[in-house]
Amino acid sequence: MLAPYRPVAWSLVVLFSVIPFQNCGQQMLASKASSQASAQCKAELKAEALKGTSPYVYHCDNFNNYRCERRVFSPNVATLSHSLKECLPGGDNCVDVEVNQFSTASALAAQEDAALFAAGGSYNREEVRCHHRYFYQGVAVFEGEGDSLEAALAGAMKACERAGEEL
Repeated sequence: MLAPYRPVAWSLVVLFSVIPFQNCGQQMLASKASSQASAQCKAELKAEALKGTSPYVYHCDNFNNYRCERRVFSPNVATLSHSLKECLPGGDNCVDVEVNQFSTASALAAQEDAALFAAGGSYNREEVRCHHRYFYQGVAVFEGEGDSLEAALAGAMKACERAGEEL
């Protein structure tokens, strides 16, 4: 009885699956954009954001224009989130950091491979992502990541400076 409608149903499923990945120009909410936008859409939005702007607008060298997220995975921490102002060595340059800690103690208790808990292993590592506070349609335009605050912040600043050079 439903057989004649099966092609229509499949067409609708395909249509609604493809539209979110093809519609890069649609305004996105900031909280959803970073996690749901495809890499291609993010690249298109970043390129669009830079059109017709002056390189001096971004103030790439101002540490107050950056925000970072530190993600800590370890059996020795409690699962929690908090914010702080973290300074680079020397203490002159500081940046806002959102710290998200994830306890991996349950995996340790489940007797996972001990090598995974060694420093840098899957269950005992840090990730740091930094971005310039300039967002375009919910997507951070200048980003950097690394295993330390210094590396991630340097990446975000370099992306900002490169954009200024290209304009």
